[in-house]
Amino acid sequence: MNGAPRRVLFTRAPRPGGPEERVLAAAGCAALSVPVLRFEPGGELARLGPRLREAPPLDLVLVTSRHAAEALARVLRGLSPAARPRCAAVGDATARPLREAGVEVDVPPASDRSRTGAAALAAHVLKRLANGSRVLFARGNLSLEVLPGALRARGVEVEELEVYRTTAAAPEVAGVLEALEQGRVAAAVFTSPSGVEALHSLVPAEAWDRLMELPAVAPGDATAGALLEAGARRIERAAEAGEGGIAAALAHALLPRAKDP
Repeated sequence: MNGAPRRVLFTRAPRPGGPEERVLAAAGCAALSVPVLRFEPGGELARLGPRLREAPPLDLVLVTSRHAAEALARVLRGLSPAARPRCAAVGDATARPLREAGVEVDVPPASDRSRTGAAALAAHVLKRLANGSRVLFARGNLSLEVLPGALRARGVEVEELEVYRTTAAAPEVAGVLEALEQGRVAAAVFTSPSGVEALHSLVPAEAWDRLMELPAVAPGDATAGALLEAGARRIERAAEAGEGGIAAALAHALLPRAKDP
């Protein structure tokens, strides 16, 4: 293998200097990023700004992805702090664009690990919302119904706006196939069920089977389920939302005796 480092396949690039990169450095691995998804403005993005300004007032705005948070942050920058609605996000990584815009964001506590992702966010905000409260879910076209369904079941009025769209990209996968053939891939990190489906459609069956024999990191139950259906033999599921949780799961895969990064 000519001394080449082992690679960890990511379906999106890890954040420079972030916890995932620190795990890679500790394990002597390098990232092999294959962006299988493309993100575009959603069909209802233009409605977001007017809805935040009009009646009836919103008790809370919810986001479960960084792309939705970025879209929301751009609109909230144009509102005075007094006019901004309360916001909540699935985790710290998702909340980052809003916080960088000076917006306060509520997130589920990391200490509560009985749920992850949208289910954790739903349980967290339901402790603070009364029956009849009105919330806005800024979502993507592929967002699951876990969050709005849980809120509506408890009497919360949920409005939804598609602020971004996820579509399949067509990245070059020759590097992935070569690394798999040479046995240089140590693990793979998937961040959504659509990412699993997109990469599966790009990789020949034999190479996919080889990939599914390696540790596959998932951020939550939905992605873990997609990996299980796709044939994954060893799934490392993050115990909490965001890149910190993914990094911890990746550390467990690459450095079994390691503590959280």
